Amino acid sequence: MNLQSKIQNLYCRMKSMRFLTLLIIWGFMVDDMLRLYRNLAMELNVKDSFAILPFIQNDDFFMKVVLLSVLCFYSNAPFMERNELYFVQRIGKKRWGSRNIFYIFGSSILLAVILVLLSILLNFPAVDFSNSWGSLYRTVSVYGMEKYQIPLIVDTKVMSAFTPYQMMGHVILMDILAFAVIGMLLYTLSLYVRRVGAYIVTILLIFFSTMVNYLDAGAKLGLIYFSPFSWENVGNWRYGYDLSKPNFVYIYVGYFLILFLLVVAGQRQIQRIDWISREE
Repeated sequence: MNLQSKIQNLYCRMKSMRFLTLLIIWGFMVDDMLRLYRNLAMELNVKDSFAILPFIQNDDFFMKVVLLSVLCFYSNAPFMERNELYFVQRIGKKRWGSRNIFYIFGSSILLAVILVLLSILLNFPAVDFSNSWGSLYRTVSVYGMEKYQIPLIVDTKVMSAFTPYQMMGHVILMDILAFAVIGMLLYTLSLYVRRVGAYIVTILLIFFSTMVNYLDAGAKLGLIYFSPFSWENVGNWRYGYDLSKPNFVYIYVGYFLILFLLVVAGQRQIQRIDWISREE
């Protein structure tokens, strides 16, 4: 199967009610998170960096909604609908499996880009594309919830450690990898167990990240290293000598190792699976 056909398959599968539902939910959630911040920026007639998504993603409820939306988007994994049998017979199980994996990774990239675009477009009156932080974020970090009821969790230590473009680069890549992990978890686990079992495992991992984020530094030590969905929170990055948090090498190696193992396990199982008995 060539690249063109894989891209066409990605495009066809993205045109679904699941994607439209996800887009609507994300739009409402991002707008709700930004509404008061945007109003404050317009009232003061100031702008700040476009890199606001990392601070939105510091909110645990927001991230649970985002990740559960991604889970719903991939809810038809392992994509064994009746019409797919034609492709299996035509190209073989292994190539059909690689087609599904390409779809998961490709759609994860698109979903991460869409989330970034929503955070910029819905905040556009207050957006500055320079590679430096302004004063508005620092104001929000001190008075955000207390004075303005703005729900953003702005960490000035992160702002001191990274430029806006550096931070957004890491956030986009981690979102891509986290979304791909959700898709691959559902896909691979559904090849081994019933689909509901794959849902339960993935949901538990998503909620585990929230539990870890609520722990104090002492209790969090160690657990955060085994919570891949916690790594999207910029407050959980190590910049300096805080060993209670993973560094970028650990995070990226961890994501790629998880994905590698899921891909290998999925491709191995797809060769042995009985299509008729698993067709849904």
